[in-house]
Amino acid sequence: INANPPENRGWLPHFTYADGKPKEWSEVSTVDSAIFYSSYRKAAQLLDDDRLQAEVEAAIAKIDRNYALQDGYFIHGWYW
Repeated sequence: INANPPENRGWLPHFTYADGKPKEWSEVSTVDSAIFYSSYRKAAQLLDDDRLQAEVEAAIAKIDRNYALQDGYFIHGWYW
């Protein structure tokens, strides 16, 4: 999460380097982002970890949902 560049507006790329930074040619994916954040949230709940739960909720709150809309339709991914 910390390596995700601000221009992604909270959305995550398909492919990253080992350090978590997105590969230049990687598509940003709304589907992969939803799967990741849902899993992240579930793990925090199962671990009953308040700090982790706060972290995941803060990350989810930063997702710019309106950015993924084009002409009123939700897009599944985009390239930079």
